[in-house]
Amino acid sequence: MKFLLSAALCLASSSSVWAQVKEVRAGATVHDLGWTIINGDGDEEKSIAFNAEIIFEEPEFLKWAFSPQPYIGGTLNVEGNTSYGGAGLLWRQNLGDKFYGDFAFGVVVHDGILDRDDVRARAGDDDDKFFDLLFNRNRYGSRVLFRQQLTVGLNLSDEWAAEGFVEHISHGGLLSNGPNEGSDAAGLRVNRKF
Repeated sequence: MKFLLSAALCLASSSSVWAQVKEVRAGATVHDLGWTIINGDGDEEKSIAFNAEIIFEEPEFLKWAFSPQPYIGGTLNVEGNTSYGGAGLLWRQNLGDKFYGDFAFGVVVHDGILDRDDVRARAGDDDDKFFDLLFNRNRYGSRVLFRQQLTVGLNLSDEWAAEGFVEHISHGGLLSNGPNEGSDAAGLRVNRKF
């Protein structure tokens, strides 16, 4: 997480990067809704988190891929559960003058639990902490996860929009042979366009 914050600060200090920023959006989300009941996943980590993203201009070299916009962003869990940050690509479709929809796909790095061995390492010799972590936290199986997000936005003006979004993070069985509980989230945010 410290690495991601350092990288974000380095990017933020570069004026050429800020010249490419098209949107900044931030809001709140309910983390781990328990919609995906696969491999024992429920709502072990159901909690509130803050979400923020920076969306960049469409680069010319990606026009062949239906003009996606690169983004960086992250979610900070305010209740001590899993937080994550990463990057990816976002595709937008306008739905009339007022509405739009986004699909985003990327990768994130998280600070959550990986597997039973990780639970034991974090708990040490404290059996109460071991069982608390084992039964009240998701086990993601891989430090790197895929992230998919769907967003519906309402243009309030040329510069502001309100958005609702849902997202899913997991390794999809591709990045690890370990557990793949993953998690789902839904939230609301405000979007400032430049």
